[in-house]
Amino acid sequence: MAMTPEGKVKKVVRKYLDSINDDWPDKYCYYFMPATGGYGKSGVPDIVGCYNGTFFGIELKAGNNKPTPLQKKNLSQISMAHGIALVINEKNMDYVVPLLEVRSREIRKLYRDYDDEGKTKVVGDKEIKMTAKGVPLIPFHVLTSIYKPED
Repeated sequence: MAMTPEGKVKKVVRKYLDSINDDWPDKYCYYFMPATGGYGKSGVPDIVGCYNGTFFGIELKAGNNKPTPLQKKNLSQISMAHGIALVINEKNMDYVVPLLEVRSREIRKLYRDYDDEGKTKVVGDKEIKMTAKGVPLIPFHVLTSIYKPED
């Protein structure tokens, strides 16, 4: 059976996403392709995942097709929540990994960007580094850690 143009884009993008894990533990990518089919949320991107601690959504298109208004709304919400929102087609599918890398760095910089002249403050039994403006500097892995495997 012949593959659709969007199917070809999906196959190439999945290959690139899978190749990221060859660089583990330096880089890692978890992703899945949600099946909405009336049971899930409409307009969800074709591929949803996490790249090095940063959530992403990728809408796949073929040719000159554009995202629907509902798809644009979902991508906008991902972006507003400091996730990575991409629309990928044949023209830019070979750049999916560099796009994820660049956006991931920009987003992670938001959490790491601080003035070294900050002070430390003792909170309980922990010494916490503060920014020059007195904002607690919480390590990125703490900000993004929700699931903790049992020891």
